[in-house]
Order: sequence, then structure tokens, then C-alpha cells
Amino acid sequence: MTARDSGLPGSDRPVETNITAARWLIKLHHFTAETKCKDWATHALRYVTIPRIARSMGLKGGLLSADFELRTEPLHLVVIGERDNETSQALFRAAQATPFEHRCIHWFSNRTAAESLLKLNLAESNESAGYIFHDGQASEPIQADHDFGDAINLHLRKTDAK
Repeated sequence: MTARDSGLPGSDRPVETNITAARWLIKLHHFTAETKCKDWATHALRYVTIPRIARSMGLKGGLLSADFELRTEPLHLVVIGERDNETSQALFRAAQATPFEHRCIHWFSNRTAAESLLKLNLAESNESAGYIFHDGQASEPIQADHDFGDAINLHLRKTDAK
């Protein structure tokens, strides 16, 4: 990946600022599906790969993370249920406690909103439930917060096996 110094806003910023902005924009793209966020992130990363910039900065772990995050879909952890529901709250806290950095946590009050944004079909559940979405596959409903970690491991094994 190379680019000429374009003179666009951000191209005169320090390398770390561009990497941080790129990672934030990539995450925003994964939450909103806005292509302009991905385009801006790509522009920020192109700047730090200009040969004279790349030679002067050395190896930056954030750049490797940004490249990975740009190329791969994050793990989507979805909670469906009302915000004042104790089960929904416990599922959301369990999703927040997962040790994955490249993830998006969503909380919807109904299944239809989740399916619309994430472009997927979820299994029916009349109660608050959690779901894992990765690599085009949605998990079965997760009913208890303590099951979230096990469900993630099981779901990732299933999707990686395909």
C-alpha cells in the first residue's frame, strides 16, 4: 500500500494520530456500515505507508492492528431486549466483559432492528437474548449471561471449521 502525500487534512498529522484515527474510523464503519468512514480510514493508513513516513516511524503495533481490523469483520455481540430488563442488562455486561478487542457490541430493543442493521436472520426468542454474529453466521439465542463466553468459543469454532 503506497500513496503520495496528498496535502489533505490529516496528512500532516503525527503518525500515531493517523493510526488512532484510522482504528476509530474502522470501528465506526463496522457499527454504522458507512463506507465513507472506511474510505477515511484507508486514507489515514495510506499516509503512514508513504515510504518516507514509513521509514521514519519504525514498526508500530497499532498499524498492524488497524490493517487487521480493516481487512476483517469484527465479532458482533448482540443483545436484544428492553434496557430496563435485568436479563438484558446482565447479557450486555457479559458482552462487555468478553476479552476480544476487535468486536462490536449492539443492544437492540427488538429483533427486527437487529436484523435490519446487521443483515441477518436471528432465531426466534420471546425473552431477552444475546447472539453472536461472526463470518456471516448467527448463533443460537443465549439466555444467560454466564453462557456468553462459552457460546463465543463454540460459535468461533463452528465458523472457523467452515
